[in-house]
Amino acid sequence: AAAGTIAQKAFDGKIICSDPNLNFLFQGLFTFSSKTRNALYNFYANIGYADLNAINIDKRGMSRISLQTSANFTRVKDNDLLGNINISRINLENEHGKYDIGDISVSSHSSDTLFRARIDSEFAEGSFIGTGSVSSFIRDAKDLTIKRQLPAIGRDTAYIWNGNRYDLSFNLYDTMDLLAFLAPGLYIAENTSFRMHIGENGTMDGNIKSQRLAIGEQYMKDFSLDFRNNGEGLDGEIRSETINIATLSLKNNSFKLFAKDNHIGIGYTYDNQGELVNRGEFYMRGNLLRNEDDRLQCSISLLPSSIYLNAREWSIMPSEMTVCGKDVNISNIEFLSGEQSVRIYGGISDSGRDTLMLDMEKFDISIINPLLGKAAAFSGAASGKALLVSSGKNKSLSSDFLCTSTGISGAMMGTVRFRGEWDNTSKKIGIDLKNSYEGKSSFDIHGSYSLSDKYADVSAALDGFDISCITPYVSSIFSEASGRLSGNFTANGKLGSMAVESTGARMEDATLRIAFTNVPYTLNGDFHIDSRG
Repeated sequence: AAAGTIAQKAFDGKIICSDPNLNFLFQGLFTFSSKTRNALYNFYANIGYADLNAINIDKRGMSRISLQTSANFTRVKDNDLLGNINISRINLENEHGKYDIGDISVSSHSSDTLFRARIDSEFAEGSFIGTGSVSSFIRDAKDLTIKRQLPAIGRDTAYIWNGNRYDLSFNLYDTMDLLAFLAPGLYIAENTSFRMHIGENGTMDGNIKSQRLAIGEQYMKDFSLDFRNNGEGLDGEIRSETINIATLSLKNNSFKLFAKDNHIGIGYTYDNQGELVNRGEFYMRGNLLRNEDDRLQCSISLLPSSIYLNAREWSIMPSEMTVCGKDVNISNIEFLSGEQSVRIYGGISDSGRDTLMLDMEKFDISIINPLLGKAAAFSGAASGKALLVSSGKNKSLSSDFLCTSTGISGAMMGTVRFRGEWDNTSKKIGIDLKNSYEGKSSFDIHGSYSLSDKYADVSAALDGFDISCITPYVSSIFSEASGRLSGNFTANGKLGSMAVESTGARMEDATLRIAFTNVPYTLNGDFHIDSRG
């Protein structure tokens, strides 16, 4: 229901909504001036209940909110807000729980020479003061970075600083409840801070400090970012005592960036300082320019670098690459470690035909285990090629790899051949996976998956397949798995509702120990799987 007065560019009245998914009251005034392009808002709103998922605002699942707000502000023509907004009794709910966020107060005012803004809440506080507005601050910070140091990006080679000055500070306190609703799994430590200053002569400096930033189990400990931007260029450094990615832990991290006159330099180092040598350094530089078609082009040079993983050195050879829009050309990126090598060369194009090649020779696949999680235990030496073929915007990918002395969680699989294809036109992925160990194949797998209708079709012929390799992945159910599995198996359908069938399936000398009870079960003989179970 609504009651009030509506003029050409104004509203003064009340709106009430009583819906199972949305219950709110709005009462207030809105006016818009065609002459000044400013809009005045003076209102009170009470959202008693809003199901954000049901009204298609938040599609993640359960998402509910209630709050009260009062506001008296003017939106000026460059979209800055001048006035006060108070939001109170904020309650949020999702599938993980209910959260009382408290109150938020936002104020913004201006005089003839200064703009001031402030935000206060239980989880954060911030202040801003400047000779320009908040939107001017964002624009000026971008211009000082792009137009001054990297003018090729904005086509502006005659940038002149306007003389504004700004100070911004922002502190986060306990954000756990707020983040549990907005981004479950994200964690920002209490007392995380951000500071930034822009002087009237165009110098810019600032820093971000946090004891911990995390997404799930991935985190950065003792994080700091310091940056400066002046006539000598833009330079910054990120430091972190520990970066944890999957099971890979990197210590004493330093990432440095420099930019000036369309030139960019980047350097990254880490040093774990343990019994096994785990350290690395990576350096590159780039140049930006406008080509003859006025398209932005970046020429990148990888400088000689090295990475030590578990006391094995990988050398990164010097190489060149060019990026222009969606066209990429790589002369030769090469990683070497003893007999192992990985090479990437060729190109990707949206405007013509090109081929990007990946060559691997005797690559020790165990190096990827830390990235796959604690359960991963793959071993072997892989050699082969992968090709990404561009024909305008149509892309196709094919790969053919042979992995010798292959092992999965200690179970030997011998020589494994992997072939894969992906075609962007048909939106279909195809794979073939077959091994040879002691003169016979224990698995021969063929499969396809359609990206358009999410339909999968997989067949597997097993002959004495060693099931002990699955133990790390089912440890929450079976603490021990051993024995042999044979038979022909098929699975097809959409993911989550695939139909599985078997013919000639048999278990030989199999033992499955239930993790919860620690009771072992021995399995021998034939079995059958179909749509009935």
